[in-house]
Amino acid sequence: MNKTKGIKVENPSAINFVYIGTVIIILYFNPNLQDPFNAPKLWLLMILSASLLGFLVFPTPKYTNPVNSKLRLILIIFCVSGFASAIFSKNQLISLLGENQRKNGFATYLSLAIIFYVVAKTINLTSLNKLSTYLRIASIILVLYGFMQSTGNDFVTWNNPYNSVIGTAGNPNFSSAIFAILATYHLTKTVLAMNDRHLSLTSFDLILSIFLIISIFNTNSLQGVLALIVGVSSFILAVLAKYRKKLSYFAGLLLAAVMAIGILGMLQTGPLQSYLYKDSVSVRGYYWRAGIEMFKNHPLLGVGIDNYASYFNIYRTFDYPVRYGFEVTSSNAHNTFIQHFATGGTFFGLAYVLIQLFVLIYATKLIKNADVKQIKLILPIFCSWLTFQAQSLVSIDNIAISIMGWLFGAIIIGIGSKSSPEFLGKPETKKNSNDIKQSILTYVMVIVVLVFCSYLYRVESSMIYLRGIYNPSKVENNKLVLEYGEKFFELPLNNINYQNQVGVYLAASGYPNEAVKLLEKSLNKTPNSLDTLNVLANIYESGKKPNLAIPYRIRIIELNPWNAKNYLQLGKNYRDLGEYSKMDSMLLKIKSFASSTEVYKIATTELIKP
Repeated sequence: MNKTKGIKVENPSAINFVYIGTVIIILYFNPNLQDPFNAPKLWLLMILSASLLGFLVFPTPKYTNPVNSKLRLILIIFCVSGFASAIFSKNQLISLLGENQRKNGFATYLSLAIIFYVVAKTINLTSLNKLSTYLRIASIILVLYGFMQSTGNDFVTWNNPYNSVIGTAGNPNFSSAIFAILATYHLTKTVLAMNDRHLSLTSFDLILSIFLIISIFNTNSLQGVLALIVGVSSFILAVLAKYRKKLSYFAGLLLAAVMAIGILGMLQTGPLQSYLYKDSVSVRGYYWRAGIEMFKNHPLLGVGIDNYASYFNIYRTFDYPVRYGFEVTSSNAHNTFIQHFATGGTFFGLAYVLIQLFVLIYATKLIKNADVKQIKLILPIFCSWLTFQAQSLVSIDNIAISIMGWLFGAIIIGIGSKSSPEFLGKPETKKNSNDIKQSILTYVMVIVVLVFCSYLYRVESSMIYLRGIYNPSKVENNKLVLEYGEKFFELPLNNINYQNQVGVYLAASGYPNEAVKLLEKSLNKTPNSLDTLNVLANIYESGKKPNLAIPYRIRIIELNPWNAKNYLQLGKNYRDLGEYSKMDSMLLKIKSFASSTEVYKIATTELIKP
């Protein structure tokens, strides 16, 4: 407990919850689940936000900051429009809980908004000072685990097609972004603390920054490198703008020029293209254009929160499948802003943009008016927030990353909302009646969310169990697959992607009729599921029933008009039924947009009269 000028300042318990919860969310994963990374992070995020509802509904007066009323309204619009988008989407479950292996549904953004507002309302100097300690703990563990992965000593044997350094986020791109955000934070704090007396702690932060930067390069991901450059550059510009204003103009122009050349290099032009060009970066243009088209066609509520995958094949350009593969798709726009407009619509996307603008405006004012002591607190948070924003322009929201971005933004808003130049909380008052109400609501909501998450856990654990027993070559296992597969479809809050996989298991285990029956029920609930349509068509084709497969292939065309493989298979079905004119039309269709592909060559030999 600190005392300054007779004012007693405590560390609000809400902030303690957020700090501890943030570290756990960043670090936790469970290899015993079908989705070992995103699913458990979502559950923890929901539990964390539930634990804050007491502070939201019954705030403690001594910890209350006057958050801007316009920002409160924007947060409400963000949550309400997101909920409306989810409810009116064609796949409500995905919109509410998120796409498989993503989990960026309405539940995620509602939780982040609650955390954002509570932190902005309760943050003070004491609690802000403790942030570094928690981030150091997270950084140390991440660096050690990344080193284990890079040296082949991971304690988990992952089925991993990526670089080995997937960290605790399950993907090297996400891990590099986390490393970049934390490296920016510790590095800027190190530079700002050079003249402080705490030499040992400053040295530790410097060493930690170096290891985090090494970890970025170990991921072999360009995303983290670019995000770090943005973070460090923003720090240099902010310091120059504060103390060397004229020089900052020149530095800003130089940085803009370098960034422009860098962007051109990523787009395969300019002098740096040999260093910066990666096909995985350039392909994002297709994702962005598809997202923009989704928004144009669904401007009010979007296509449904996190439902990008269900519409990507409709709105992508025809040359994408020709270049990358007819069954290669995307589940995200790889740009958070485009993603929000495309899947949530105008109000959801605009509200998100305005929230970020509020943070930027507050940060600019704080830096302009802050003294040396305050700069040391504000600047590392602001630069880390900018690093988060940089990665969000070319990547996907990931819960382990998003929680940091929203936390940093909330801290900036909270500090900027305080009238006291020392960022101190209000004097202590007598015990408030809200404290009891606060505790009761918190406990009740946490229990409710825990029960809800238990259903989600059951789905994840059941899926990985089915994957373990599935083996068509072991006849004795087939009945088990049927027994547990049928039970799996009855589980509440089930995932359509998991249902499709279980349908494949059932059909391959000798139960195609049962698989079709169960998948048809799923299709009635999610009529725009391409994977379900494909699985059903494949089951009938494997059973030599082309007449029953054709309706599904035709429906696939509506959702994926540029899939030459689907036209080829449809043509084969027509051939097997002796409908040769329709078969010929499929060959002409493939030729019209995919004549240079291997699929067309196969079609010219397969789609002929016997």
